[in-house]
Amino acid sequence: MTAPDGIAPPIRRRQLQEAYVIEDARGVSLGYVYFENESGRATQVKRLSSEAALAVARIYARALQDALGGATDGLPDDRFNAG
Repeated sequence: MTAPDGIAPPIRRRQLQEAYVIEDARGVSLGYVYFENESGRATQVKRLSSEAALAVARIYARALQDALGGATDGLPDDRFNAG
């Protein structure tokens, strides 16, 4: 099923080397949340920690899924994790 705006649910979150990417079921990238694990460097480049970026990516993925009409309450988090 594809939403009227062209986004194919379910929404997934995948970890890259320095970012989390939020994708639809076809693998279309809907957004990136960048992070830096080195605290000194994170401050310099103004990036989130990995944990904070993961929290933002989860919120983003759930908000998109909810907007597409897919309830997420009670679903395991790995539904939003393709990698």
